[in-house]
Amino acid sequence: MESTLIVPTIFALDKKQFESKLEKLSFARELHIDFMDGNFTKHKSVSFEEIEDSLKSCSALLGVHLMVFDPLRYLKKLQGMNMKKVFLHFSSYEQKGMLLFALEQFKSAGFEVYLVASPQVSIEFLFPYLRQINGVMIMSVVPGAEGQTFLEETYSRIAKIRGQMLDCRIYVDGGISLANARKLIDSGATGLCVGSYISSHENPEKRYKDLLHACM
Repeated sequence: MESTLIVPTIFALDKKQFESKLEKLSFARELHIDFMDGNFTKHKSVSFEEIEDSLKSCSALLGVHLMVFDPLRYLKKLQGMNMKKVFLHFSSYEQKGMLLFALEQFKSAGFEVYLVASPQVSIEFLFPYLRQINGVMIMSVVPGAEGQTFLEETYSRIAKIRGQMLDCRIYVDGGISLANARKLIDSGATGLCVGSYISSHENPEKRYKDLLHACM
């Protein structure tokens, strides 16, 4: 699979909010779904059980951002929901061996696997894993809430990954807008996951196209 330049994100705390955003974003060829267990982050998202029926009629390529501890326990559930990409946090496991095991299990199950670095995680920690995964996602906000201010150090974090591995797929998630989207792509990002900036706009598809045009 190739990276999509702009990927709308669904951040939803309940089923009604999820279904509303899913309908608004029906134009998208790829969607990024945030899932939070209420322990790894402050908030808890809508559950997989509540949304799996809604996703059955969704034709978009689906990726899921697991903001959880021990993401491996969700593997079978995700297989049954037609998820194609999974984004696992570096800090989901305290032990390197457990993280490596989880990455391999998701890969063996047919997922594209991306390793996520929150702002407090040194980018260098990801270097040993780059050859074993499909790419990385750099959080440009603290995970767990929408509408946060973009962290300017994100550009240099992208550059560090790009300097380490020229062909690495690099997603960026959080605080993305027309003010910074092109600079992120120019800095080396290959995909931008965009939440409320698209989904909360009165015309989400136009906002999506504006972002896409700005990055090309």
